[in-house]
Amino acid sequence: MLDPIPISVANLLLDGRNPRLSARTRGQRRIIRALVDTQWHKLLALAKDIVEYGRDPSDLFLVMRSKRGRYVVLDGNRRIAALKLLENPSILDGSIRDTQLRTLKKLSEEYDHNLNDEVLCVQVRDRAEADHWIELKHTAGHKGAGPERWSTEEGGRFSATRRGVPASSQTQALDFLAERGDIDQEFRSSVPTTTLGRLLGTPVVREMFGLGLDQGTLRIASGHEDDVADLLLYVIGDLSARRITVRGLDSRQDRIDYAESLPEELLVRRPVGSEGTPATSADRQHPTRETRRRKTSERLRLIPNDADLHISDSRLQNIEQELRKLSLSQYPNAAGVLLRVFLELSANDYIKRSNLNDVDERSNLNVKLKKVTESLADDGKLTNQEVQAIEANASGHRSIFRMHQLIHNQHLFPSPGELRAEWSSLQSWFEAVWPEENS
Repeated sequence: MLDPIPISVANLLLDGRNPRLSARTRGQRRIIRALVDTQWHKLLALAKDIVEYGRDPSDLFLVMRSKRGRYVVLDGNRRIAALKLLENPSILDGSIRDTQLRTLKKLSEEYDHNLNDEVLCVQVRDRAEADHWIELKHTAGHKGAGPERWSTEEGGRFSATRRGVPASSQTQALDFLAERGDIDQEFRSSVPTTTLGRLLGTPVVREMFGLGLDQGTLRIASGHEDDVADLLLYVIGDLSARRITVRGLDSRQDRIDYAESLPEELLVRRPVGSEGTPATSADRQHPTRETRRRKTSERLRLIPNDADLHISDSRLQNIEQELRKLSLSQYPNAAGVLLRVFLELSANDYIKRSNLNDVDERSNLNVKLKKVTESLADDGKLTNQEVQAIEANASGHRSIFRMHQLIHNQHLFPSPGELRAEWSSLQSWFEAVWPEENS
């Protein structure tokens, strides 16, 4: 383990082979000017942050000894460049606009120049010794071995807990469902939060969901808590199964159209704009009363009418018909348990039909689901996005976990919205298992 050593900023040389430079550059002034050419706004933001908060105490600089007894900075060139510019803005005389130079000189006047004496560095023998650590820090991947940027939800949670700033509306919505026990962490991580945020960030849609924002805090504005939860579960089921994506919700009207396409009995409030104006435009065609009635009828049952299943097994045919008839509001327990049975027996039948040798009826459901999905994907019967959604099930996705609990946990009560979400994530799988050629 190499111990950090203090080195004067004056003895630190910027690296002319820095990957941020398009070509190898010689001369310290030329290197700084090359960085400014491509990174001016970022360097300025970094300099402002240093003036306001000081240097980051968690930062260490990777350096190697130069031939003249000074040190070449292998990692941390932007930070050192910002310090050198704050110390001596005149380095950029004649190379940037006068307004830019005045801004930098003003920052330099506000800067505590005593901070520029020494920084903590870690000295390596050569570039090869530093390469692994530099790559780990500055490139993505590495399966978690290097630093990872926070997701939108993680960043929002930090702001909420450390700064007292309300978390994003999508984070608050997922917190609400998690606290109720409607979703677990594994399922939560599969929800595209950016897409959910677009929906909840649209006031008209938020009203239709029975939600409101009070100084950044998401609250139930109308309807019962269970109704709001059912609707959110249905929506995130659509999102997790990639039935709707962020591109499909690009405009405000796209988001309103999506909300209006949801089963009518789920919507907590009909669409009214935040200023009391109708959310729909006069020239857009509205669904007919008959269409709305048909949508409502479909989604009062677990399996919608557009589910195209061609089942050859007689018992499974009976189970499918029962699931198409059972009212979710009246018989959610029966529907949940029967869905669990339908899923496993469908997997068993496919395994027999396809002669899958590495799995059998004695395997657990997660393994069966994964193997069947792999086989369907190999045959081109599932898209990559559909495979991702189904594989989430096989690795402990909420719907499998919850369906196990429906059988073994007497204290678990499924909601209609939750069951709809579970079916939405699995419909493409059932249609691939029971295609038309098996009828």
